[in-house]
Amino acid sequence: MGTTIDSLQLLQQLQATGQSSKKEKDSTATEGADYQSVLAKIEAEEKEWQQTLDNYDRARAVLSMADSFWAGKTEHQDYMLKYMQRQQQQENQQSLNSLMTHLMTLQRANFSAARSGTLDADSAFTINQQINKALQGTFMLTVMNMNRGFSGLSASVDFSKL
Repeated sequence: MGTTIDSLQLLQQLQATGQSSKKEKDSTATEGADYQSVLAKIEAEEKEWQQTLDNYDRARAVLSMADSFWAGKTEHQDYMLKYMQRQQQQENQQSLNSLMTHLMTLQRANFSAARSGTLDADSAFTINQQINKALQGTFMLTVMNMNRGFSGLSASVDFSKL
């Protein structure tokens, strides 16, 4: 790569940007706005939002039930169904995240056993293939679970194929 004035100017700009971002990082660290506090704030806001949605669904269901008594409608069942589906989706997502974490732990254990020599290469390769299939299946289930929440479709998965 030939050095030209343009490339040198670009490198100087990158260096200046790197130095300014390093100063900004130092100032934010001193202010206490680190990654963990931001993540904790986001998680707290997510919990608050979920609680707001739950309260909204419950209120609509109660109002709909009161209205259905007088009008003979069955809309309240739809509200309760949506609420229950969202709760089930959250539980499914937590289970899938836990499963994916455990599979990744197994994969790390497999790699360390293969590196230490306690497991022969063929067995490690076979186990790694099976763990990768399970990870891919879990990832796809996660995507399907998230899509089901948006589209309202129910997806069935055959776990014996994982």
